[in-house]
Amino acid sequence: MDDLLISVIMSVFNTEESILRDSIESICKQTYENIEFIIVTDKPTDNSYQIVKEYQENDERIVLIENEDNLGLTKSLNKALAIAKGKYIARMDADDVAFHHRLEKQFHYMESHPEVVVLGTQICTSLDPNHALDIYPLCDWMPDQEVIKIRMLFRNVGVPHPTAMIRRDALIQNGISYDERIKKSQDYKLWLELMKYGKIDMLNEMLLLYRIHDGQISVNRNDQLEYSHMVSLEQAINLLGSMTDEEKQFHCCFSTNDIYKNDVKGYANYNSKLIKANKERKIYDQRKFELEISYAWMQKAFRRAIFKHKFDMILNSKTIKFFRTDLLVYYFKNKQIKRMRKKALELADFSDCIMR
Repeated sequence: MDDLLISVIMSVFNTEESILRDSIESICKQTYENIEFIIVTDKPTDNSYQIVKEYQENDERIVLIENEDNLGLTKSLNKALAIAKGKYIARMDADDVAFHHRLEKQFHYMESHPEVVVLGTQICTSLDPNHALDIYPLCDWMPDQEVIKIRMLFRNVGVPHPTAMIRRDALIQNGISYDERIKKSQDYKLWLELMKYGKIDMLNEMLLLYRIHDGQISVNRNDQLEYSHMVSLEQAINLLGSMTDEEKQFHCCFSTNDIYKNDVKGYANYNSKLIKANKERKIYDQRKFELEISYAWMQKAFRRAIFKHKFDMILNSKTIKFFRTDLLVYYFKNKQIKRMRKKALELADFSDCIMR
């Protein structure tokens, strides 16, 4: 039925043949078959176009768009979105592999949870259970929507982009697409826009093999951080009204493992300014906002003491507050969420992943 169609969108540049074939086949062999598979070839210089064309000729569900020029991932995805007809949009990358029940499980969850506008899944980086590094908990995704909203002020904690299933009506009715200023970390801004209209959720189940290799768009971490910081700072300016260059540096440090110029006092003052601004503007839940600011401070203080052997943050009066009962409970709640995600890795059925 057309009203239950899923539009899977993918952009392809230069991708090793065996990797590209694995990726395409993992979608074509999904247990949920009512799909259109929109693949944009972004003027590759290898044989990627010919490979996609070969699959298109044998599967009428594949829609091939050939870019005349190399447009990059963001614009290519928007071209796919513009012609998508499905009730849901499912993202896929040309170097990843979807477990063969991925679309079916996401579809049924979205059908039974109409308040959810974006649904992701857990990912693994190897089909060997002993080496299937679960990298996503590092991004601190949480089921509490207000906590996600607060953490998104500093960094992208949405669902892993290539696992996302999006409610297409939420995009169309609210005029949302990928921000074409952002060449990397495109999903960050998209999740922020969609969260205004519904929930972002994640299945606690491994349903995608996320391949790490030199050709990935996300390998260049400096570029990735540049665009991520751009999105983050736009939100900070919305909260604070204006920012000095030093405040921008402090803000960006929330997504890194240390503090700018070792300036503990300046970092603490910036935290206080954020808390005061939110109290006045009421953009985020104030209690949870203060908990998140304190939680971030605690993480940095402990990391700084353990890895840098510097105890200035530990000895700062702000750190003493962490021995409050509510903050300790919050800290261990976060630990429990991460343990649950790791449990999903332990229970993952890697035989569910179709490979050539």
